Amino acid sequence: MTESTPTITPSPPVPASRLSQLTESLKLEHQLLRARFEQYKKTVRSNHRSMEKEVSRRFG
Repeated sequence: MTESTPTITPSPPVPASRLSQLTESLKLEHQLLRARFEQYKKTVRSNHRSMEKEVSRRFG
């Protein structure tokens, strides 16, 4: 049995205008993800503080 190696064909070059569009899209996506993550962290901190207060009221 002989194994055939797959041939790799290079992808065609991306036009500069398309490349700048992709770059801007990635920047926007990163900003949106960061904003969501920061909101998530804020919510977690707030919930943690609420739990700490509740625990200290009940047991402290």
